[in-house]
Amino acid sequence: LASDLARFTPATMIEPERLRAALATIRRDGWVMSEGELDHSTYSIAIPIYDSTSEVAAAMAITGKTELLPPEKRGHVLDLLREAGAQITRLVGAHAVSMPKS
Repeated sequence: LASDLARFTPATMIEPERLRAALATIRRDGWVMSEGELDHSTYSIAIPIYDSTSEVAAAMAITGKTELLPPEKRGHVLDLLREAGAQITRLVGAHAVSMPKS
């Protein structure tokens, strides 16, 4: 956050304080959903994959056209991603970190 960030759409977060607040929420919740931040017609849902020290080692995300997955169905997709993320976390030898439900 040391330099100016590019705004791709009106929804792109470029304000440092807003970004810091969003990052704190993401750390607390263990997932993130965004819509229209890079392209006005796309959404993204992402979850972390943890290593054996419970540190984030990777991320798994789904990105798609907003009209293909309406907002009311995204919670279900988040639940599926979280299940898969927990399984992958266990496969890499870590214990799944407890994350709040969506």
